[in-house]
Amino acid sequence: GGGSSSGTGVSEADISLAVVFLSDIRQNTVLPQGSRGYPAPTTMVGRQGVSVNTTKVYIAPLGVVGLLASVRETEVINTAVLTGVAQSWPLTVYGVNRLNALTVLGGSSSSALACVSSNDAALGVQADCSTLELTPAHVQPATGLTVNISHTASGLSYALTMDVWAPVLPLNITADLPQLSRIEGLFRDPPACAAPVFQTARLSALAVFRRSANAEEGFAANVT
Repeated sequence: GGGSSSGTGVSEADISLAVVFLSDIRQNTVLPQGSRGYPAPTTMVGRQGVSVNTTKVYIAPLGVVGLLASVRETEVINTAVLTGVAQSWPLTVYGVNRLNALTVLGGSSSSALACVSSNDAALGVQADCSTLELTPAHVQPATGLTVNISHTASGLSYALTMDVWAPVLPLNITADLPQLSRIEGLFRDPPACAAPVFQTARLSALAVFRRSANAEEGFAANVT
């Protein structure tokens, strides 16, 4: 039969039915196929009451009934503060439909997604939920930070939990020589300048990374 769609997204279709075989709950034949009463009229009870032979069925859209987010790492180390080079990770948001199938939400449907970080000083996220990012402006560590994802069309939300290890500033910088002395009798070119030459020393920088400003837990790394 014909079909139509309502404003709620539920589709309607007309169907016609006829009984060609009928048995009771014990599988005893009541109306055998090919009998004189074949096919028999069908009485159906639905939303619109009782009907004979023809009725409507209502088909709900698959829709999005759940959200799931995935990122390569949920525990990240912030080196952008030290190098000045931003770090980023792609974020994938899936919609789960009524058949438990996954569909990537993004691209043409990205406008239906919105993301916000619970701590902008520790981790950033693109508003369209495409990317997580660390920049030199993200200086704080974080434990249990949440990236809050919302899907406008379904009204659903999802919280992705992240841990961010950040270096404690300032760094511990040391030199392999505690004191630099002039090298006697050695001058820089050209000689007319008579610029003395001094010893040189190699510097090393040690960073301590923590994921909570108040925790003693952490690790040290040479970031020279």
